[in-house]
Amino acid sequence: MTTSTYVSQLDALAKKVESFVRSLRNAEIHPSKDQYTTFKALSLRLCEAAAAVPVGIEALKKRQAESCEEGRKLISQAQSDRNDLTHLKNRGVFARNLKLFFGGPQDSAIDSDTIRARKTLTRERCERICSLSPDGLISWAVAFAPSLWTANLMSNKTFDCVEELIEPQGPVAWPSEIYDVLSALGDEDPLRGSHKYHEFLKAAEDAKQKAQSADQSRKRRCLADGPAPEAEPLPPMQNSELVSQTPQPGQYTSGMTQLPSLQQMALITPTFNRGI
Repeated sequence: MTTSTYVSQLDALAKKVESFVRSLRNAEIHPSKDQYTTFKALSLRLCEAAAAVPVGIEALKKRQAESCEEGRKLISQAQSDRNDLTHLKNRGVFARNLKLFFGGPQDSAIDSDTIRARKTLTRERCERICSLSPDGLISWAVAFAPSLWTANLMSNKTFDCVEELIEPQGPVAWPSEIYDVLSALGDEDPLRGSHKYHEFLKAAEDAKQKAQSADQSRKRRCLADGPAPEAEPLPPMQNSELVSQTPQPGQYTSGMTQLPSLQQMALITPTFNRGI
């Protein structure tokens, strides 16, 4: 079974139990003692099964994370391409992806059972991609050629991992060329008559406006913050300050032995007798 089948089954079970509870609250029945015992046993059994569902889902998530290495590598490459994208590098791949997403693979009368099953799985993947946000869908169309992600080339586990991680963390400012190609595809077959594709175009235009508003707000904040203030230069030193800082006579003699002055050190000139 596919992931969508499991989700549908769990949704149906939850709705059936919720409907049963509402009906039981308003039921005008008179169970016997044995029937009360059976009710209790079945309700406990149901509680145990319901408690096991989140545990099973967490175990599934853990197994998927362990086997998601290939998907993480693809996501890493897609994020790098998205961050460095200044123009659409391959219009052909981008356009083929969009047509496949919204039109699905075309069936043929000569398809074998294997090919039909493969196309059915690819069609399901297209529907899942179309359920992504506009930025998530564009990210996929830009990053991965159809030959990489269709049913016969990418495993289900890898596809699930990429689908979970492909969504950008915030609004993406795509190059204007991408929106030009999207608009042009909507004006020609086979997407001209696709109501689903034109809904996507509208959502993509709304996402574009949000991205532009976010970018403008970021620029305004940068301008408002301005450059970091420069340190103010020290004021020039005044003459009075120079005088006040010039040491005065005897100012630094407290810790030194003062030498005698030249007057105190008066030299006695020797006297020579001139008599013969």
